[in-house]
Amino acid sequence: MISVQILEDDDVILADDLVRQLSLTYTGQSDYLATTATYGGGPINRLGWIRADVVCPFWVGKAVGKFRKAMLGRDRHACEISNYEFVRGPVPKSHMEDLS
Repeated sequence: MISVQILEDDDVILADDLVRQLSLTYTGQSDYLATTATYGGGPINRLGWIRADVVCPFWVGKAVGKFRKAMLGRDRHACEISNYEFVRGPVPKSHMEDLS
């Protein structure tokens, strides 16, 4: 068993904390799950854990709650905005997102 700490809204994000999406974005009105955005080409649907300093370097040193509020407050009518969770601790490599 591995113990990790789930960060709450008042916790400050550290560079080596890990973050992941909590929901998936499907392509159009189908059941196709893309991992790359259709128009921008950026990564989407990253369900593995990724270091905070890679995913959201601007937010390192700021509270988790501020990050969530900013992300969920974005005005995007065409698609759902995902919520995220942060953890601190030794997550196994098999649960990390492959960034290669």
